[in-house]
Amino acid sequence: MIIPPGYGSAAFILSGAVGTPDYVTTCGVDLSGAGGAWTDAANQLFRCYQYSLLNRTLSAYDLEKVVLAVGNDGPGGAVVSDLTAVAGSRSGSGEPIAMAPILRKSTNVLGRPGRGRMFIPGALGDDETDSNGDISTAVRDALQTAAEGFHDLLTTTTERSSELYPAALIDVPFNPVLLHSTVMLPTAIEGFSIAPKVGWIRKRLR
Repeated sequence: MIIPPGYGSAAFILSGAVGTPDYVTTCGVDLSGAGGAWTDAANQLFRCYQYSLLNRTLSAYDLEKVVLAVGNDGPGGAVVSDLTAVAGSRSGSGEPIAMAPILRKSTNVLGRPGRGRMFIPGALGDDETDSNGDISTAVRDALQTAAEGFHDLLTTTTERSSELYPAALIDVPFNPVLLHSTVMLPTAIEGFSIAPKVGWIRKRLR
């Protein structure tokens, strides 16, 4: 996967006592407004996940950190957020950690280059799917609200509360993008949607 200058790949790292941690899900982001303040950018991304998707995550799992791989205008390698880990907001027991909702990344590009997805680890209670792997309507709607909230927090800085977010880069958007394995520029993600069926995590998705 190529990360051009001005872009990054954010890996959201969750941990827990279930399965084999860590649990990782990733999303490309536009870092052109970060001005080289990479740790501050990672902290903003941490909060964006915390106040959206982590609201649908079971309390058995913690959002530990964001590892931000930066394009070749950055320091090389990756930087790590320095905020304290936060537990998921929902009580109760869940499905196996490998079973997770799929968040589809929607773009305006047709074909495979315009499609992406990421898993949401730890976001399924043990009674929220049927035997066919379909997520219940109410749960899917709640996940969709969280997914839309995640997109809004990344792209619309007025959605971020100064009481909850670090001051550094609070006014900088981190628009989500699809990164590619070729030299083509990243593709802007216009929205997120939740697939009706669960997925099984076998590898990290971009």
